[in-house]
Amino acid sequence: GRRKRWQIESFRCILDAIVGDEALCVVDFCCGSGNFGLALAALLPKCSFLLLDRNAHAIDLARQRAADAGLSNVSVVVGNVE
Repeated sequence: GRRKRWQIESFRCILDAIVGDEALCVVDFCCGSGNFGLALAALLPKCSFLLLDRNAHAIDLARQRAADAGLSNVSVVVGNVE
C-alpha cells in the first residue's frame, strides 16, 4: 500500500524532471501484471509505456488492466530482456 504509492510518486517526480515537455517512451522491464508501469502511464499520459515480462499470464493481466483503465499509451509484450 503506502510503500508502493511512495515508490510510484517518487518515480513520477523523477520522470517529470526528465520528461519536461517531451513525450518519451518508458520501458518497464519485468513488469509482472503492470502495477508500477500502469500507474505511471495514467499519471504521464503524454509518454508511451512499454511493459515487458516473460510471464505470458502476467502480461495478459497487464494488457487487460491497461484496457480496463482506458490507457492508450501502453503496449505490453511477452519476452526476455535480452
